[in-house]
Parts: sequence; structure tokens; C-alpha cells
Amino acid sequence: MKSKTGKIYFVGAGPGDPELITLKGLKALQQAEVVVYDRLVHPSLLLEVKADTKLIYCGKQPCKHTLRQSDIQKELIIQAKKGKTVVRLKGGDPAVFGRVGEEAEAAAKQRIAYEIVPGITAGSAAAIYSGVPLTHRDHSRSFAIVTGHSRNKDGKPNIAWGDLARSVDTIVFYMGVKNLSYIAQQLIKEGKDPYTSTLVTEWGTYGRQRSMTGSLAEIPHMAEKYNMSNPAVIVVGDVTKLHDSLQWITEKPLSGQGIITIPSDTTDKHFAQGLEEEGAGVYLLNKTTEESDLSKNSKEIMARLIMDGHANYVLVQDVPSAKALLNDTKGISFESEDIFSHVSFICMGKETEQVVRERGYKPAVVLPVLSSTDTLVDALSEKQNQDIV
Repeated sequence: MKSKTGKIYFVGAGPGDPELITLKGLKALQQAEVVVYDRLVHPSLLLEVKADTKLIYCGKQPCKHTLRQSDIQKELIIQAKKGKTVVRLKGGDPAVFGRVGEEAEAAAKQRIAYEIVPGITAGSAAAIYSGVPLTHRDHSRSFAIVTGHSRNKDGKPNIAWGDLARSVDTIVFYMGVKNLSYIAQQLIKEGKDPYTSTLVTEWGTYGRQRSMTGSLAEIPHMAEKYNMSNPAVIVVGDVTKLHDSLQWITEKPLSGQGIITIPSDTTDKHFAQGLEEEGAGVYLLNKTTEESDLSKNSKEIMARLIMDGHANYVLVQDVPSAKALLNDTKGISFESEDIFSHVSFICMGKETEQVVRERGYKPAVVLPVLSSTDTLVDALSEKQNQDIV
């Protein structure tokens, strides 16, 4: 018999790449009845939940909160007191700038059972996905992880700059791009060499990861020139000189491209895998009824993939899939009148193209039915080249 009060699992989702969640975290996610998730959780992880799991979005951006911290804690307690198994899914590691201490304290005060499942934190993951280990016998024997912003009115970090500049080999700042110029100035003022090699990595471990290195004095200007923005980590230290020589992520034809699709019975089972091997992120949604519709959760996941910039293509493989994807998306948690205005459609076959056009969208690519992975890769590569020109 189920207990009256449920349980909360505080789970680290990892830094972005969905495959970097731990096995323990994935197991908790698959068993959850309620999932309360953040903006930096890759939405594709939510494809792992049960069909009837309740999804609650509490994404936060600087100066813009969907749910305030106190409201998040209240929601966790409410759901657990209903007897639900609740997963609080957090980007990175919940114990590293994830406020798990505050949320676990709230659960403890209400005598609600909980577990904390660590995750891979963004600082180390984003750095090594950029070819930079945080420690190295020849370059770095210590590192510190520091917040790049604060609750102060001006948002600037309030830390012991002198101690940080003089006593740590490698310094990792989280979410500090907005304050990068201030951070560099303070470190240099307290004795850090202006020529110290520095790395900035945006969307670390995601398909759209971007990285750059430069001197501590010059990196603020470089980051501004190339519009680097949060989520990002800043790594200050000589170990970042290894960026070029240890860079193991290779550019592929579809690197940084995200494709949403519904598998077709006529598609080769290795079709999606082939796209992933070419660098694309492929997000497979499933029809849940014979009426060619998507579940409420699938619609929400699709909306988050699109509106958070993870997906820029919708691949429509057959007519039933076209109807399922384009059915009314009202009622999902994302406030948008038309999520599909932010993506390009790829259609397989003239009948599928017709459905998409009838719904008011112009397909960017139309391919013959049963096209191969190579055909699609060539078509998307050609379109990207045209967009660049």
C-alpha cells in the first residue's frame, strides 16, 4: 500500500548532453509521477518519463523567473504530500549552484523523504568538451568554482578577489558572461597576469556549443564581438592553452542542428542514428492514439525543444505524422501562439508537403518518400550553405 506522503528526488540532469545523466538519475526520472524541471535541463530527457507523468516547468533566466524559489519549494511539498513520487530535475549538479540545500531543507522541515542524486557539473564538463581539463600536472594543481553574478543590485559577484587571483591555478566562473569585463578587471587589479589564457564556452556539451580562448585582458572584448551569452562558463588559467591541442569534438555536416520527428513504419530503423552520426540532435516523438495526436507531454516537450533553441527542423515523414505534429498546441505550458514559426519543415513526399502547406507553412526541403540518410544530409547541408550566403 502506497504511503500517504510521497518522496522527492533531487536529480542532477548533467550539463546539457542528454547522455550525461547518471543511471541513478535516469531511473528516478523514469519512475516519476511529477517532474519539476529547469530551463537548463535538456527537454529531450523528458521523453524518458511515463505518459501520464505531470510536467511542471520552473525555468529561470537572469531577471526573469517562471516560478520563484519559494514557489518551487511549495510546489514540491504540495505534490509530495499528495503521495506522489516527485523528481526535481536540475541542470548540472544540484549541489553546485543548484539551490538543492534550500529545497532539501524545505522538504526536511515538512518531514518529507528525499534523496539527492548528484550530476555532472557544467564547469568541468563544458571545459573538457572544449579540450580543457581543469587540472594538469604541468599547468594546474588547484581549481575553484565561483559564481559569476550575485544578488547585489548591480549583479556583480562579491568575492575575495585577492585570494582568488593569487592562490588558485584555475578559476571557473558560472553564468558570468554579463560581468566578464568586471571579472577580468578585478582579477588583473589583484595581481593576475593580463596575458593569462582564458576560455569562454557557451552552451557547453550541447550540439550548439561555442568556445573561444584569449588573454584575460582581451577576452571580454572577444566575447562581446561574437555575442557570447549565458548559459556559459569562463575558465581562467594556463590550462586553457590546451584548448587547441586537446579539442576532441569534431565539426560534422549537421553539427548544431536539431531535428524533431515522429518515426515512420516505412523508415529504416537506422535512419535517426545516421542523422546523429552526422552531428544532428534527433528527437523522436511518438503518436499515442490512433487519432494521430500527440500527448500533452509530447506537445510540451516539442515546444520547449523549439522555443529553447534545441531544434530548428521538423522532419515530417508521412501524412499521419504531419497531422499529429500540427494538431492544436494550445494548452501546453509554453506561451507562444505559433511555435512552428521558429523552425523549418522537411517533408518526405508530395502528400506530406500538401498537409504542411494546408496548415500555412512552406516546407524548406521536400524529399522523395523513403529517402536515405545521405540524401537528407546533403539537402540540409545545401540549405545551410544557402542560408550562410
